[in-house]
Amino acid sequence: MEDDLGLRPVEADGQIMLCIDRQKKNPAPGSPEDDLRDWYGAAVELAEGAISREEYDEWRYSYPRVKSEREKKVRDEARQREKEKDEQG
Repeated sequence: MEDDLGLRPVEADGQIMLCIDRQKKNPAPGSPEDDLRDWYGAAVELAEGAISREEYDEWRYSYPRVKSEREKKVRDEARQREKEKDEQG
């Protein structure tokens, strides 16, 4: 995990945790840090009541597919806005 993902174990407050070593380059496509940030964001949304437990579970069980679908939707919407803008002007 250290060489492939840039993760290393650390101890904090008596718990063993994984830490992302930002000095290491991740050779694999995507970034574990991005994935962890996505997960953290979804957990915060759940804690703040922005999403339901069911929505959170759906996110957990379908990640990263749901991330790809959301990114595609954003790209498609941007393309549609550009197309409409070009047609108007």
